[in-house]
Amino acid sequence: MKAVVITGVESIEVRELDSPAMRANYALVRVAAATLCGTDLHQYAGKIKTPLPRIPGHDFSGVIEEIAPGHERFKNGDRVVVKPSFPCGSCAHCARGDYGACEDKKLIGLHGEGCMAEYVLAPVANLVPLPEDVSFEAAANLEMFTVAMNTMKRVQPRLGEWVVILGQGPIGLGQTRMASLSGGRVIAVDVRREALEMARDFGAEITLNSNECDVPEEVKRITGAGADIVVECVGAKATVDLIFQVARKEGRVANVGFQVGAATYDLIPIMLRSLTIHGVGGNGGRGQYETVLALTASGKIEPERLITHRLPLTEASKAFAIAHKKSEPVLKIVLTQGR
Repeated sequence: MKAVVITGVESIEVRELDSPAMRANYALVRVAAATLCGTDLHQYAGKIKTPLPRIPGHDFSGVIEEIAPGHERFKNGDRVVVKPSFPCGSCAHCARGDYGACEDKKLIGLHGEGCMAEYVLAPVANLVPLPEDVSFEAAANLEMFTVAMNTMKRVQPRLGEWVVILGQGPIGLGQTRMASLSGGRVIAVDVRREALEMARDFGAEITLNSNECDVPEEVKRITGAGADIVVECVGAKATVDLIFQVARKEGRVANVGFQVGAATYDLIPIMLRSLTIHGVGGNGGRGQYETVLALTASGKIEPERLITHRLPLTEASKAFAIAHKKSEPVLKIVLTQGR
């Protein structure tokens, strides 16, 4: 099979490798669409240390090529999307069904070979049926919405509360859409006009370009006392510092942005403002992919709108370079098999 392989820092090759060997309770999935995520780019840039060479990627959809015996829910030829986090199944959290909190959860493409290949071996337990009216490309773009669902579960926006979303990349746009669907009045913040335009389409009531206005001053003017909820989706020092300037006293905060070594918290503002802080490290496990898929099928979520580039698997090196260098406006890049 053809597979994308990270061989070193900013080094990508497309290699011919053996297809994965079948195992009990697993399915061999022929990948139809795979998308680049921030985690993939961190590996590519050498910011996350993983054994190399490594096939990256964890967001994908496809068709079951072969399935282990004893699983009547699925059959060969079924369209599926695959949950990318594989719980251990044996820790205390897994024992009570809280797979999102698994102590030894593995992410494909990070802790093992990923989905940027023609075929992937995935646990049957991680397969979700893909309706005919949801495209493979849409299904490969669900994770940012499942992360946002996990965030909303924690910060629990109430109808009409002000929610500031700092950063409108794919993760931030997912947060904007879910906060809006949850009843929040969303203020989206970014420096890119095209991202803020998309945020409007995803439900933001107000957009603020931080290069063109004083964000804390504007938020205070709009809300009166500050935001009820702040969701930080960048991980940079500037946006982490901004949290304490826009959150009201006794507000709720969610940290979603991931940037190695980029930012630290000063505890004093948290104490003085009596803030509740939630760390959100991914999707929350059971039921969230299924719910987001149902919202996609109903038209309430439109994951395909995030796609700015479509490239064949063989042009993965170009895809990673575009996403890493931001040499042109980019949100999500999808890799396909070209068929």
